[in-house]
Amino acid sequence: MEIILATSAGFCMGVRRAVDLALEASEGRGLAISTYGPLVHNPQVISLLDERGVRCERDIDNITEGRVILRSHGISPQEERVLADRDLDLVDATCPKVKRVQRIIREYADKGCTVVILGDPDHPEVRALVGYSDGKAVVVSGPDRIPDLDVSRPMCLVAQTTQHEAVFEQVSRELAARNPDVKVFHTICASTETRQREVAELARTVDLLIVIGGRESGNTRRLTQIGSALVRTVQIESERELDDLDFEGVQRVGVTAGASTPTWVIERVMDRLRLLDEAKSGGVLPFLRRIGRAIVVSSAFAALAAAMLAVAACVLLGVGEVGVFAMLAAMYVLSMHVLNRAAERRTASLRDEPVKADFYRRAGPWMIGVGLGSGLLALVLAASLGWQTLILAAACCLLGVLYSVKVIPRRWTGWLRYRRLKDIAASKNFFVALAWTLVTVVPPALAMDVAFMRALAVFVFVMIVVGLRSILLDLVDIAADGLLGRETIPTVLGERRTLVLLGFLALLCVIVLLIAGLSRILPPLAYGFALVLAIEALYAAFGGGVKIRSRVVREFLIDLHLVVAGLAALVWSVFTS
Repeated sequence: MEIILATSAGFCMGVRRAVDLALEASEGRGLAISTYGPLVHNPQVISLLDERGVRCERDIDNITEGRVILRSHGISPQEERVLADRDLDLVDATCPKVKRVQRIIREYADKGCTVVILGDPDHPEVRALVGYSDGKAVVVSGPDRIPDLDVSRPMCLVAQTTQHEAVFEQVSRELAARNPDVKVFHTICASTETRQREVAELARTVDLLIVIGGRESGNTRRLTQIGSALVRTVQIESERELDDLDFEGVQRVGVTAGASTPTWVIERVMDRLRLLDEAKSGGVLPFLRRIGRAIVVSSAFAALAAAMLAVAACVLLGVGEVGVFAMLAAMYVLSMHVLNRAAERRTASLRDEPVKADFYRRAGPWMIGVGLGSGLLALVLAASLGWQTLILAAACCLLGVLYSVKVIPRRWTGWLRYRRLKDIAASKNFFVALAWTLVTVVPPALAMDVAFMRALAVFVFVMIVVGLRSILLDLVDIAADGLLGRETIPTVLGERRTLVLLGFLALLCVIVLLIAGLSRILPPLAYGFALVLAIEALYAAFGGGVKIRSRVVREFLIDLHLVVAGLAALVWSVFTS
């Protein structure tokens, strides 16, 4: 079954701006924060904002204190005055495109014109627009209402920003035929036009069209209406609804999404479609794919990547026996990944892909046992290498466990902003890189009394490589992490600047490797690693980005770099020994 995703699916500019403003507003300490009405019409976004302490309040009488975020659809001037009179801290997240329509309505209502608004009478945007007309607005939902209008007065026509383009053109013609002097303002958002055009083109080429978005979302409903006129079309809010659909005889599936549907929800739907297709097709290849996904989502592949990175570090350090050091790194990484995910299980279900959420729902208790057991084994292996390595491993385990635990008392937050390491902006990327490097490089360097400069060069190499890995994975989750308040490097810098940083870090690592190789601090293997990193840096700098939509596949490919590095180091050591 071929699955085709529309190019423009996902957040529009206005929704992204509203979400960004809400996230910024939620940083206010000690303030009650609410939105008047749903910020956007998407249940997943509302749930994640609630996790950030931003509650959705639909009754204006219940908003009496704190900071209030005005929804992207806008509110009426009368409602805004009510909130302003209560001395509230107002944050206006109204879409700029909606603002333009409000200004047009106010201007022509002040001139005495009858303002005709094409839209859904019960939609929040339309109700707010009516408030700007001083009682001079008439709402129509289609051309059939035009004959009932009094056309003897001056008139102007506007549209709800997410209206159907074809309906607006029809209403415009009908109204102009009755009143040639009517002022027509095309106020449908360009993003809406693009989505509607795309969905019509896509619907003509598929057997089934799936539209993702909230039930209350007007623009999502219109995409469904356009698709339904051309092909079998289904609107869903989440990937769970796919299980009830009949895919019999479906060869091509089209997927699109409304303007308020976040990227990670689209990815979850795409991933579930792939799983359903594999389950239906059967055979050896789908079976192998399922096994591969289980290895990735259980963090077993991350543990293998850590083991192979330890092998590469050992070869660069000149250490011959690598088995115990690779096992130590693997057990530590497996333990920390599993246990930290267990600590974040409350929010993880909101952002994980279906395959990962389903895996941990079924195997959660067993995985906690795996995490505790692998952590204990890491400490036993460390003890076998000496008391210094045991103290180091114990400290790294404590650091990993406490990362998500609120150890600072709440009463101290008045002068100390952070209650846990996780609260420090971009701390995850630094601490993950540091912990992996400590358990990968320091144990063999201590056990074999490696020269300081060689150990330092390898330490820097591994630190940067693991940092690149951590940042790349967070770049995948940038949208969900922003809503959940995870201040990773990508959420702080943004995608474009993060890609620039990735390129810079890779080039910095190349320089370190080249200098260490030319100085004979590291073996010539360093040149090979430098070449690969140089290619990766150029890829990031000149439009690489993250193209693959499945997070499991992306995680596999990112960690595959480390596995290949370890294998290359093993081959090198065999041929040079």
